Amino acid sequence: SANRRSGFAEFCNSVVGESAADQLRSACGYDSLLHPHLPIEAGFSILNHHPETESLFNGRATRWLCLRDGLQALAQAMMRELGDDVDLHMGAELKAIERPTGGDRGYRLRFTSDRGAFRDRADLVILAALPQDAQRIHGWPGRSSDGADATLEGIPLLKGYVQFEKAWWNESFPDSNCVIADTPLRKLYITAGSRTLWFYCDGPSARALNGILETCGGLPTELLERHLGCRLPKGTDADQCRWKFWESGIGFYRNSPPSKCQSSFMALAPDLLLCSDIFTDHLGWAEGCLISAQAAVQYLQSTSALNGSRQLALAA
Repeated sequence: SANRRSGFAEFCNSVVGESAADQLRSACGYDSLLHPHLPIEAGFSILNHHPETESLFNGRATRWLCLRDGLQALAQAMMRELGDDVDLHMGAELKAIERPTGGDRGYRLRFTSDRGAFRDRADLVILAALPQDAQRIHGWPGRSSDGADATLEGIPLLKGYVQFEKAWWNESFPDSNCVIADTPLRKLYITAGSRTLWFYCDGPSARALNGILETCGGLPTELLERHLGCRLPKGTDADQCRWKFWESGIGFYRNSPPSKCQSSFMALAPDLLLCSDIFTDHLGWAEGCLISAQAAVQYLQSTSALNGSRQLALAA
């Protein structure tokens, strides 16, 4: 009988008390649970789908898993499987989209990348992005009329890694683990046999850690030691540290998604689709995106949009 207008933080505070609610947030490492407008259902979904807290609800005790070779392994495997069937432009960003003049079908696309700007065209476009990010693209249709951002909230998110010459932590942490602590790092992932440490944080911690990383040009040794509770061996230096900060990396609707959202995606035109985990009931970033993309593909297969199409552009 919770007040549907209240957020998860207010609901949790009223049920178990502010102190216990803060302990729960610390236990699972998600500052996003404290966002005043995070829906109650979304908060429970976070707790119910993550190894740190899922046993409280369904009795499972899943262990965290992370990739030994880094996220680039996924892209490399995809490129090997697709072969020469598609053109892949990694590290490119879609900057503009427009209809060709003269009534021609499809779209003209403008991208930027580390190698410079380039143009392309496509009969169909599927964009995987948050609605507010899509509306930054020049020429994006319905920027002020589709209501995509009417009740959209965003929470900061940061993901990154630090890599060393050797895994000096093996004696203290011999197995794969997720170390959660009340530092700006919040969650640090250790994979057995890997020399890379991955980290994640959201909410105020993400904004704070981004400031630290930018100021120091990498992950400060004292912060890593404080998070792990152990000292680094003398002479240990990181090979590299990379991270990505999104000001609105976690998105959710306070109420219902806009009317143009259907079947886990948004169709702005029969040949222009917007996919995002925000249109699904699954809060997992990757999982929700895959659900949305699958729904978009099924939609295209059920319509005539694919008939006669020569080129399909997928941007994420």
